[in-house]
Amino acid sequence: MDDNTKTEPDSGERGRLRLTWPTFRGSSIGWGIITVAFAVNVASCIWSLAEGGVRPLGVLMTAFFVITTVVSLIGTISTARHPRPGPRY
Repeated sequence: MDDNTKTEPDSGERGRLRLTWPTFRGSSIGWGIITVAFAVNVASCIWSLAEGGVRPLGVLMTAFFVITTVVSLIGTISTARHPRPGPRY
């Protein structure tokens, strides 16, 4: 081996943080089940707000369930489009 080859990245690249898209693990079926469960919770919260009036805690819970539904929907789509290989036995 000669001294010109480097096994480490350039010193300018070291310590540099890069923003990456989050990876989702698991099966798309599991993510889909969670998505449906959270979507039912969103519908329940909206129904509760419509029937009982708008309250701060109800709005907060609805926002929480909407965000978790969107994240789980992204997880469902991500795992369906880019499946990870299973373990080899």
